[in-house]
Amino acid sequence: MAGDDCVRKRQSGSTAPCKTPESEETQRRPESERLFQNSSNGRVDVDHVITRKMQLIAEAEQLKPAFMKEVDSHFTEFVNSLVAKSALLDSSSPASLFPASCSEKELHKAKNSRAPPEHGKIFTARRSLLDELFEVSHIRTIYHMFIALLIVFILSTLLVDFIDEGRLVLGFDLLVYVFGKFPVVFCTWLCMFSATVVIPYNLFVWWAQGYCSSSRRAIRSFFYGMLFTLFQIAGLGFGPTYVAVAYALPPASRFIVILEQVRLVMKAYSFIRENVPRVLSSVKDKSSTVPVPRISQYLYFLFAPTLIYRDNYPRNPTIRWGYVATKFAQVLGSLFYAYYIFVRLCIPQFRNSSQETFNLRGLVLCIFNSILPGVLILFLVFFAFLHCWLNAFAEMLRFADRMFYKDWWNSTSYANYYRTWNVVVHDWLYYYAYRDFLWFFGKKFRAAAMLSVFTVSAVVHEYVLSICFGFFYPVLFCLFTCFGVIFNFTLNDRRKGPIWNVIMWTSLFLGQGVIICLYSQEWYARQYCPTENDMGDLADVQKETEQFREKLGHLGAEPVLAPARKNCKPFAAASASGFNTFTAVTGALGETEIRAQNAEERSEGLEEKLEEALQRTKELECELQKDGEVIPEAAHKERQVEDDRADFPELVFLEQITTEIYYRYRSHPATGRGM
Repeated sequence: MAGDDCVRKRQSGSTAPCKTPESEETQRRPESERLFQNSSNGRVDVDHVITRKMQLIAEAEQLKPAFMKEVDSHFTEFVNSLVAKSALLDSSSPASLFPASCSEKELHKAKNSRAPPEHGKIFTARRSLLDELFEVSHIRTIYHMFIALLIVFILSTLLVDFIDEGRLVLGFDLLVYVFGKFPVVFCTWLCMFSATVVIPYNLFVWWAQGYCSSSRRAIRSFFYGMLFTLFQIAGLGFGPTYVAVAYALPPASRFIVILEQVRLVMKAYSFIRENVPRVLSSVKDKSSTVPVPRISQYLYFLFAPTLIYRDNYPRNPTIRWGYVATKFAQVLGSLFYAYYIFVRLCIPQFRNSSQETFNLRGLVLCIFNSILPGVLILFLVFFAFLHCWLNAFAEMLRFADRMFYKDWWNSTSYANYYRTWNVVVHDWLYYYAYRDFLWFFGKKFRAAAMLSVFTVSAVVHEYVLSICFGFFYPVLFCLFTCFGVIFNFTLNDRRKGPIWNVIMWTSLFLGQGVIICLYSQEWYARQYCPTENDMGDLADVQKETEQFREKLGHLGAEPVLAPARKNCKPFAAASASGFNTFTAVTGALGETEIRAQNAEERSEGLEEKLEEALQRTKELECELQKDGEVIPEAAHKERQVEDDRADFPELVFLEQITTEIYYRYRSHPATGRGM
């Protein structure tokens, strides 16, 4: 220190002047500055103060990167040391954790014992990362940019609708459709939630209360375990899926039902998984009380934004209702954001894709055109659900641990991305799938445990999409099990540096483009392209049409049209024109059968028309045989046609039938294009 050096110099009798940092700084100042201070007599020169201030700001900006780099390096070293110590404690031998007096049998039993629940996830009071970042004006500006983009989408949609329709179209038909049949959704959720509250909790209580005094504990545990598994598979598994398919729920409504189904299954399993070891431990310790949670604790857990059960969680003292309202408003805004993305970027692109022939160039262009909407949908799902929705419920429940995600956008490896994208689900998979797998099979099978976690995650994701979209198209499953596994082992935590973050984002963009493109094409193809059953129904329609034409020509039409052709040639020609039109329709059906839809409905309607026309024909034949009258010839052809139409309304009806069938097939979206 400079002061210590001065003291030592004084003690040694040195007469050299002591130079402190302040004196050295004073000597280093320019001569003009010192002269200014001596000559100013207390008056402040504003220009000089401003110049000096700018110099200090420039020096601070130069020192800022070095300071932040130094702080970051020290913080990284501190965190790495904590991780290393944690890994050392986790990998330490049991002998170091128990006294030397323990026998080898006790050590072996302790090694194979399952870790108690308190050794799992630790909940602490902490804020969500975006809430902290939004306090920085630079990050908040990015949020404002997304709001501006939403305004641009709204203006674009309104202007295009005004130009096309001549008026402002403010309807949200797409949102109304995808969230349709909401009463069915609410009743299904209510049944699922009520069953999850009653059945797992009561099964656990009945098992725990009689386990201590039971003489056949293994049989009792197996029996109640099978009942719980049956409830998970049949009650929460099959029931909601059957409702979603049988009631033909629209996509968003199916998402609500299926995601709630998966959430309740995971929560029920966590409740049983965390409390069963506590009962076993209490029985082993011969405790007089059975550790059964209260029903209020279980209810709080079912609503809490976590999948890991604890009797108590860190709680905030108050509820900020303004914060809750803001988060729900942001969720609603995200829904409208997604609506405009689909309306402006997705639907115009994929609406006519089913009418075009497949080619590689079109597929590649479709994938790259789908990257922008795919990435925006990814951001909206993250922001609306993982940030807004979970934070809103956490605030209402005063749930203090808000780490639902981490800084996944800074990931330089897919291994880190999978851990930080959705912390809520990752914790459940880590503690109940990955760690339990290692407990059963040993720590030598870490790779197999990781593959099993990937498989479970891929199967659940594909199950959700298959039920919600109504078809099995394993694009996401292939991306998870193939590219996801490869990237997880190749782009691992050893990859550092900005280039790996760029590679991660590039692959993520391409993956979102592939998902949006392929699933959208498959959706529209199933909407507008016929299946094999539809082709068979169309063939039946064609066959019935030919039979009807033959009956009209040979059975009913000849006796009816014979007297009419004799004295009513113009009307006969008109009827023949109608039959020729009908023949053209039949031929057009054969040419456009690839694009036919709803053949069964058309078949039923046509059959009714055919039967009615045949009945009319028979009635007309009987009337002509009774009357035997012949219509006199008229002087003018137009008057003759009018008289014939007035006296033979049945023939007019036949002409109307053929014309109606013709325009019906012509106006149908599946056949109109071919005609």
